[in-house]
Amino acid sequence: MALARRRPSVLSLSVILASVLAAIALAASCGGGSNGKSSEIAADVACAEGQTNCGGACVDTGNDASHCGACGHACSSGTVCSHRQCAASCREGETTCGGGCVVLATSTVDCGGCDRRCASGQECREGACVAAGCGGGTTSCGGACVDLSSSATSCGACGRACPTGQVCSHGECHPACEDGATSCGGACVVLGSSHDHCGRCETACASGQVCSNGACVAGCAQGLTTCGGACVDTRTDATHCGACGRPCGAGRTCQDGTCSGAPTCPVNATACGDDCAYLQSDYFNCGSCGHVCGTGEKCEEAQCKQVCPADRPWDCGGTCVDLNVDPKNCGNCGANCASGQTCSGGACGGGPRTCPVNATACGEACAYLQTDYFNCGSCGHVCGTGEKCEGAQCKQVCPTDRPWDCGGTCVNLESDARNCGTCGNACAAGQVCSGGVCAGGGPTCPVNATACGNACVYLQSDYFNCGACGNVCGAGEKCISASCNQVCPAAHPWDCSGTCVDLMVDASNCGTCGTACASGQTCTNGSCGGGTPACPIGATACGNACVYLQTDYFNCGTCGHVCGAGQKCIGASCAQVCPVDHPWECGGACVDLRDDPKNCGTCGTACAAGQTCHDGVCRT
Repeated sequence: MALARRRPSVLSLSVILASVLAAIALAASCGGGSNGKSSEIAADVACAEGQTNCGGACVDTGNDASHCGACGHACSSGTVCSHRQCAASCREGETTCGGGCVVLATSTVDCGGCDRRCASGQECREGACVAAGCGGGTTSCGGACVDLSSSATSCGACGRACPTGQVCSHGECHPACEDGATSCGGACVVLGSSHDHCGRCETACASGQVCSNGACVAGCAQGLTTCGGACVDTRTDATHCGACGRPCGAGRTCQDGTCSGAPTCPVNATACGDDCAYLQSDYFNCGSCGHVCGTGEKCEEAQCKQVCPADRPWDCGGTCVDLNVDPKNCGNCGANCASGQTCSGGACGGGPRTCPVNATACGEACAYLQTDYFNCGSCGHVCGTGEKCEGAQCKQVCPTDRPWDCGGTCVNLESDARNCGTCGNACAAGQVCSGGVCAGGGPTCPVNATACGNACVYLQSDYFNCGACGNVCGAGEKCISASCNQVCPAAHPWDCSGTCVDLMVDASNCGTCGTACASGQTCTNGSCGGGTPACPIGATACGNACVYLQTDYFNCGTCGHVCGAGQKCIGASCAQVCPVDHPWECGGACVDLRDDPKNCGTCGTACAAGQTCHDGVCRT
């Protein structure tokens, strides 16, 4: 790695001189000795951010098969290095590159594919090399890169300043620093490794230097990792545990690169491993730790609920589609293929459509006639409202108040005058159906029930007759006490004029519906106050809520960055969760290597013009 030229300081000249003398002494011992043994001295080298000096070479101990977890710890044949440990295989979403497990969407060494290294000053985002932002566990606050774990003016979150007389330690304000740390301008730092306070508070290392043992040097010593200009031991450093910028929570320690002890979680959050999760709404910990929802699902009230089916996992304006094969939504919602073209792997192209086993070509797309809502049993046969396709037939999904299916229509045989007692049994003119029996005159309804037309209904709870006959509730509502009410999730349990809110944190409805906090204020525990919410270590304030940017679906990497349909947030990047009919990931897109002409057999293998891909082989 090339370093920019700069005038050497007296201290750096001293380091160079010491290195030269050490090299001379080493050469003398090697050349003049008669015992045949030599001493191995690993020189201090300038490694890139997050890399460790192992025998003079800069490596990533998180995925290096020769130095897995620590310098010299090599994985055995047939195993890979995954997250500082030798394992039989890589985790979901990771790719094996050179014996190590990497995430192609974020790895600067294998960005988008193995051995695709980003240039100096770049970082890897979603499998593409782009200009780098802040690194080394720092966060951009007002255009400056700051360490939220120790900054007195941005402690735990941008702009959250500690009160006068307090210091910032591990992202939280405290009356004093922990043992081993020193207060420098309100920030708790370790003088032995702080780039901006190296050896003493007023000493900052120059650009390109790192702080090691309280001295500014060109590179880190053997076994130490460069993190934000500091040389740290990621095996024991609680601020950089296992990797740069991975802090342990308050009161926790770092042992062998792993945080030990349970994290201190906020109210309603649960400790799941090293992180705090909200089991009511967490996609990866729904109802219990480690319970991951499936493709097209979301977590509501601690239960995984289907949004879109697995064969059409993307939501385009309220319609579930498969962006990989839908010619009207090819690759993106609303992207229409030209007439005569088909959509394959999210790209429009010509030629006949080759469908997988059990699928049928319907126009420009492949459909599964056994289950396809829009092609049920035959191409173009669309099921009706409230129906689903099962066994190539449209079947009604009937609600509890109309539980019988009569020719595809949901009815109540107890009160339906056209289907009284049995399907098709219509009452005579002027008669009503009561208890499954036709009778003359107005219907005789039970206590608390009301006659609406020829049927008896309960206005207090009837979805189609809520409060009055014919008053139908809207989508997502239910009839409660004769009023249509929104069905609110546990994370927003209060109903304010039809909108689900959390009165504990909602600045527009703080404590009670309609109570708005003043400009610049936030709502905490139902009371308005100044400042931003106090978030735990590792969490970031996004508006009035604390989120984990590493895993939050709606705030992935940055506040407000929502992952797309079929994606999940892994390591602060949106990663594609591929459906079963497109199980391979190529550059962030889910494809079927068996029939994709742009990725035939392997990623990036494109068939020639006029050819199609069949069973992973290009054919004419």
